[in-house]
Amino acid sequence: QRFHVMSTQATKEAMEIVHNTYFDAIPELANLTDFFTGLAWNSITTKFIEVSNSGIGCPQGVEEKPLFWVEESFTWGDPADDPIIEEWIVRVNANITAQLEAVNATAKYLYLNDADPDQPVFEGYPVQNVKRLQSIRDKYDPKMVFTNLMPGGFKVAHTLV
Repeated sequence: QRFHVMSTQATKEAMEIVHNTYFDAIPELANLTDFFTGLAWNSITTKFIEVSNSGIGCPQGVEEKPLFWVEESFTWGDPADDPIIEEWIVRVNANITAQLEAVNATAKYLYLNDADPDQPVFEGYPVQNVKRLQSIRDKYDPKMVFTNLMPGGFKVAHTLV
C-alpha cells in the first residue's frame, strides 16, 4: 500500500486537472494483482488557515487562501509490481503538476500523513519555521533518540535549510 499527496488551489479547474489526468491513466494499472486506488480531496478553508496562523503560527506556512490537499492511495497484491506503481506515480504526478503550474494552481503544502517517503515535506515549510522545529527537537531530544531509533516518518533533523 502506498500514499502520495499533492496540494492545489481550490478551484474547479485544478480539481478537473487532477481528477481527469489521474483517472485517464488508471487503466494502465488495471491488470495488476489486487489493484485498488482512491483519490480524496481534503478542503483547507481560508478560515482554518487564518486560525492556524494566529498565535505562534502554523509551522507549515500555508497560504491564506482556499486549498485542497489531494490524497492518492494505492493498494496492490504483488511486490513484483512495485516498480510499475513507482513509475506511474512519478510520471502521472509530473504530468498533473505541469498542468497545474500552467494555470498557477499549485500549492506547497504536503500533508505529512499522506505523503510518500520521498516527498519533500519540510522543504515546503518557511525556513524560519523549520529552524524553529529543529530547535524544539534539539531542546527536547538532544541525543536524537526519536530521530535515530523511531523508524519511518519524516524527521525535521534531516531537513536542510
